[in-house]
Amino acid sequence: MSTIDTNGNDLAALGLALPEQKVEKAKLGQEAFFELMLTQLNNQNPMEPMENGEFLGQIAQFSTVSGIQDLQESFASLSNALTSNQALQASSLIGRTVLIDTVDSKGKVTASLTEDASIVGAIGIPVSTEQVMVNITDSSGQLVRQLNLGEQKAGELVFAWDGTITEATDDAEAVMADPGQYKFSATVLYEGKPEGVVMLIADIVSSVTLGKNGEGMKVNLTDNGSLDFGEIKRIM
Repeated sequence: MSTIDTNGNDLAALGLALPEQKVEKAKLGQEAFFELMLTQLNNQNPMEPMENGEFLGQIAQFSTVSGIQDLQESFASLSNALTSNQALQASSLIGRTVLIDTVDSKGKVTASLTEDASIVGAIGIPVSTEQVMVNITDSSGQLVRQLNLGEQKAGELVFAWDGTITEATDDAEAVMADPGQYKFSATVLYEGKPEGVVMLIADIVSSVTLGKNGEGMKVNLTDNGSLDFGEIKRIM
């Protein structure tokens, strides 16, 4: 009865290799390269010596390849560092309130009203104006409230809406809007003519998606979907 050599000789004879046998790829380092070049020079045909240009060309090719490898390693290290920094930024943003200027096709921004919090926004006023008006509409487009913020100087004007539709009087209590999503827009009055202006609205960061394949970090908001990190105007 034939037996199988446990050292793997019979397997080698059959053209098979043991599973644990691995062939390490040869890697030509700088020292080995120059040793090979010197050997080539020492053993060249005296009647047909290597041209100086050919010799320098081989050295230049090796230097180029070596430089590219070093550059790739540097870029890989930089990419890892940027990813780590991005992750730290992301962890600090979740749950924070940010100001954004994302608008719909009608130039309105969206925010959610809750029972225990006001909606905060900011209006950019380019020059002093006679009057600033904030228009608030519900999901059906119905105007529910206008906030008259009066005469204002140029700059950023911060406002808040607590959900009040009509203010309280001596005869009646204040009427409050139902919790839900509302849209905001702002106008300023110049020489008796209303003009639309840029409005920022507060939103809450629910989660963050780290960028992949060269894409930047995405910030996922409660009311306004997913935005690029660069679209955030201010972190409150």
